[in-house]
Amino acid sequence: MGSGIDKKELAELFRHEAVEYLELLNTGLTELRETGGSPPVVERLLRVAHTLKGSAGLVGFSGVSTVAHRMEELLGGIQRGVIAAAACGDLLFHGLDLIEGLLESDEGAKEGVIQAFEQDVTAHLTEAAPAPPPVQAEPRRLTAAMSAASKTPFRPRVDLRGQRRECRYTRVSTEELDQMQGLAAEVVIGRHRIDRAISEYRGLWQELERLQERLAGLVDEFQMIVGEAAWATRGRSAEHSGAGELGAELTELVAALKANFSQLCDHANSLARTTDGLQDQVCRARMVGVGSLFQRFHKLVREAGQELGKECVLEIRGGETRLDKVVVERIFDPLIHLVRNAIAHGIEPTEERVAVGKPRAGRIVLSGQQQGDGVVIRVSDDGAGIDPRRIREAAVKRGLVSEAAAMSEEEAVELIFRPGFSTRDEVDGLAGRGVGMDVVRDAVVGLRGRVTIQSTIGVGTTFLLRLPVSLAVTRGLFFRVADIDLALPLSCVDGVAAFQPHDLGDDGATATFKGERFPIWPLAQWLGAEPRPVAGEVPVLLIAYDDHRLAIRVDALCGQREMVLYPMSPYLERLRWFSATTVSASGKVRLVLDVGALFAVAAGE
Repeated sequence: MGSGIDKKELAELFRHEAVEYLELLNTGLTELRETGGSPPVVERLLRVAHTLKGSAGLVGFSGVSTVAHRMEELLGGIQRGVIAAAACGDLLFHGLDLIEGLLESDEGAKEGVIQAFEQDVTAHLTEAAPAPPPVQAEPRRLTAAMSAASKTPFRPRVDLRGQRRECRYTRVSTEELDQMQGLAAEVVIGRHRIDRAISEYRGLWQELERLQERLAGLVDEFQMIVGEAAWATRGRSAEHSGAGELGAELTELVAALKANFSQLCDHANSLARTTDGLQDQVCRARMVGVGSLFQRFHKLVREAGQELGKECVLEIRGGETRLDKVVVERIFDPLIHLVRNAIAHGIEPTEERVAVGKPRAGRIVLSGQQQGDGVVIRVSDDGAGIDPRRIREAAVKRGLVSEAAAMSEEEAVELIFRPGFSTRDEVDGLAGRGVGMDVVRDAVVGLRGRVTIQSTIGVGTTFLLRLPVSLAVTRGLFFRVADIDLALPLSCVDGVAAFQPHDLGDDGATATFKGERFPIWPLAQWLGAEPRPVAGEVPVLLIAYDDHRLAIRVDALCGQREMVLYPMSPYLERLRWFSATTVSASGKVRLVLDVGALFAVAAGE
């Protein structure tokens, strides 16, 4: 490395590059298994394995290069027709898992595993029928063909220059992206302050126009009182002329200010478009396709199915849907819970599936879809579905609800999110349907998201995770309770209304939204503040949390706008009511309410 390239930096760059190759191999091997050895799929896998082998060898990852080379040999055997794709599918997936492990740990520690893999590949190649001998071309025809080829000018099949332009990119660390996001956030806050100053300027200009009109009126009144005869003398005429000149100058000044104000508004609008574009581009730079997240579940589905003796396949849809990298990283563990539970207690044993006319292999579907200003991730299975009766019996047995409690089927299904709920008495390596589901909901709510369930007995179950595209910037509603400046993400607000005191029920503690009555919870009291006496209209917010709603009374609504979210300082982390802070255009720090904490208190938890 005499050129001065840092070996560690080069190795890190290769690891990032290898992740892309592994995603391609994962997808290709899944297609290979489903198609039974489709030639285009095999050719694509051969190219990826060959490229990975060469790149790994160049940067010193000899173990990765060796495993990729042996995978290439197996794929070559499939391409020549001497090995069936089904016969070596598991071994190819094992090689893929081995490469993932080599990228995350010391290659020296895996030397024995690499040798064992090589022996398995050699055994498969040895047991396979030998390949037919290559056809020998006749010397004269071969010489003639080479001569003709040498006279034919080389024309690339693709425009390499255009391809290079398309593939040009630079890797940027997450820390640098965070700094860029922070600077973009400061620009947004600065723009809001400019908007506030323009609003104040507009008020001053309008006041100046009113003063101009008053002055013109006073001059007219003065002329009427004095009368035309009193202005006949020269001195008086000069005074009148001076008053007229003052009025004219004031008119010109107001007109100039009006034109200047119009230009200022145009510049402010241009700045707003620029800052919106800057913020959008920075957010896009932080985003990754959910397909890279979903691809990591092929191994989990394969291993969990083998452990339980079930045939399972993973289907991925909407992998191009993009999310902030932080959201993707934090949603990985909840998805593990959901996929494991789908395999363990959603997908039926093979015999049961065949008996009811279902395909032998259970299907797990991970999909992503953009909806409005958020993303919906679905985790679906075509298994037995969730039985509300069984869920309710398990909840009663564990003392989570009373036997006499009346509830709908939807409410019974929601019990799986209760801490400690499970339909099983024993614990295994996976989980019972419901084990860890409270952790799933808490994690999603912590991302300002929501979880809902759709399930039909005998057909399957779908978990819907509604998530924000980004955690750094969101649209928010600003309001005040007592003397505390607060904010809520607009995605959590299901309704806003102003009520007269007599419309809030006999005790002033209920509000009606869309024909449904909701209790008003004492937010001021929860925050330890003194509630203000009711005078005039009372603003009430209806907050959404999954399929639940909660109404809170506020003292003043302060509008809605984009807000940049900052983590809570160590001094404020003990306050359970808040999840983040933001800064308003006036420079005030506002606390962002934690919706999950509000509903937990309302539920008596």
